[in-house]
Amino acid sequence: MAELGSNESGSNPVPDDLFLEPPPAESWCFDLIMFYKTTAEDDEQARNVLLQLENYAKFSFVVNGIITCLLATFGLLGNSMFVYQIHKSRYFSRRLACHLTMLCMWDMALLLCCLSTYGIISLYHGIMPFVGIIAYLLYFFQPFASFCVTGTIWQVLAITIERYTAVSKPLEQRTRNAQFSVRAICAGIALGAFLLNMVVVPFERELKDCYEFTPSGFEVRTMISTLPVVNNQYYAILVHLIPDIIFRAPLPIIAIACLTIRTLQIFSRRTVGSQTIHARRNIHYMLTLLNIKFIMCNTLYMVNTVLMEVMGYGGKTSSQQTEIDIEQYIRSLYLTDLSNMLLALHSATNWLIFYHWPRIMGHKKYSNITITTLGNSSKTVAIDQEIAELLLSRFSAHKYKISTELLTVLCRENPQIANALIGSDLNENKTLKGKEGLEKHQLQQARLQRHGVLLANAIEEVLFALTSKNFSVVEWKDLCRQIGYNHFEVNNYCGAEQWKLVRDTLMSSINNYAVNKWPGANFQQISSSNIQKTMVKVFNFALREMKSGALCAVVDSTQQNRACQPGRMGTAAACTTALASSALAFGPRRNPVPSVFKADQKPCLRQLDSIGNSSLDSYGLDSPIHSRTRTMLSRFSIFTGRTDTTDYCDSPSEKPFVF
Repeated sequence: MAELGSNESGSNPVPDDLFLEPPPAESWCFDLIMFYKTTAEDDEQARNVLLQLENYAKFSFVVNGIITCLLATFGLLGNSMFVYQIHKSRYFSRRLACHLTMLCMWDMALLLCCLSTYGIISLYHGIMPFVGIIAYLLYFFQPFASFCVTGTIWQVLAITIERYTAVSKPLEQRTRNAQFSVRAICAGIALGAFLLNMVVVPFERELKDCYEFTPSGFEVRTMISTLPVVNNQYYAILVHLIPDIIFRAPLPIIAIACLTIRTLQIFSRRTVGSQTIHARRNIHYMLTLLNIKFIMCNTLYMVNTVLMEVMGYGGKTSSQQTEIDIEQYIRSLYLTDLSNMLLALHSATNWLIFYHWPRIMGHKKYSNITITTLGNSSKTVAIDQEIAELLLSRFSAHKYKISTELLTVLCRENPQIANALIGSDLNENKTLKGKEGLEKHQLQQARLQRHGVLLANAIEEVLFALTSKNFSVVEWKDLCRQIGYNHFEVNNYCGAEQWKLVRDTLMSSINNYAVNKWPGANFQQISSSNIQKTMVKVFNFALREMKSGALCAVVDSTQQNRACQPGRMGTAAACTTALASSALAFGPRRNPVPSVFKADQKPCLRQLDSIGNSSLDSYGLDSPIHSRTRTMLSRFSIFTGRTDTTDYCDSPSEKPFVF
């Protein structure tokens, strides 16, 4: 269609001898407005149609022009900011961050297509023409816009499916995530959307020459038009109708709605604590809001697709339309513009759901981590950033002393723990007198201090994660589980009563070493009750994750012991392979390899140590793998409790123990 009221043939007479010349092209550049202008003087129906088209031109100027350009500009800036925030922070897990980044890419590409195909053009023309440079834009960018819409639908569907499986089948979800990476999923979405939208373009559309009447003669221009195959009913059903129903609408949108409702039902009945990211902003709320907004903005697109593809509503666009046909065609233009505007609105505002805005000075700050308490109803409580910094400051100032006191209390209350840690009952010193009792006491204190260093570093690492803005809840959970994995034998000696004693002693020691002022922060207004509540929540959450890690360590230890038994795999090479695989899976230990460890190694480790570098090379293990295998010795040193190069056991019968 040509520009409304701007065609020069409407104001300048056409020479009479022009019609004697043959046209330079087969087709006329059809102009719907100009066609009805030439017939409106003598035809009442043409005048009514012309009035409807002029009203639509005003509507298109506002909706397709002004609103779409504003939404596209806002969405491009916002999505760019959000992508930058995703890659510069750790608010989301890596898997969700990749999904959200790809969703932003789809949204930005769709908004660019909206600007290129009808946003800026509608500001100038009102009703969009199909000739000239606009024909080239429509030929390339209109199918690309459909490609982006399909990619957006599938990306939201992928996020919804992963969210549903994570809530309904969390263990199977972890295995599935290891099998299918996010990059593979995103690449599959892009490939499928490309095949569905872009491959058929050369078979359905063409750019051809057309002619226009001008005062100086004919003018040849380029026009976009459809090929005859588009009007074939079987082709339309096989290529458009069936794929649209399955892959665009309504099935994907219905699936997203059903999975979202089912996920909310499962999540509302859960009694197991969960972790969320950032205070008062949890992932379930954000993803649910994304799905609801997606359904609302895509419903009209789904209805429009059904009307035009299935029912053929407004399909005739030739100059030989009846009055009913032209009214349906104009209504379909309104329907299409509104559905396109809602798609642009959806793509321009997705980033608002997930974006983390900087807080105004004076507002309360929260840690990146929140904890959900256990109970009949889930209750999410944010970790106050100031309380987390206060706990870290108080503990770090006296961490070794606090940890040693904690171990001392444990040893006095439980002789079994005392025998594991220091090789004797701590209460026996009361019966010893003189030099012997003093030496025994000093030896016990030295051993407690060595174990206290490890315990202090572990506690400080957990508290430091609470104060770090770059630490996500997933990384904090993995940190606690790794600590539990490294020191899984603690569960053999500590039950519920011992853990409660550890918690109470730790809280009491931190409060006793409190200092009135701390540089760089104002903690005077924090009440002791809030501090204690936060400490209890942090301790319970960390303990729960550590027990999960300890359970994994027990399973791994059992499997590795079976693999290393003679008669099962039978060779030192099998033992080496098992240990190397475990080292690659869980990473190196921080503790160095003790020099006295070789004297009392387990049989599997003695067998591994006897292989030597040359034998390892013969099994195809290069130096990096060999170094990781050696590092695994230090990981297995935790099974026997060796943590440094000093042998502080009095006899081989003692069982050293590490927290």
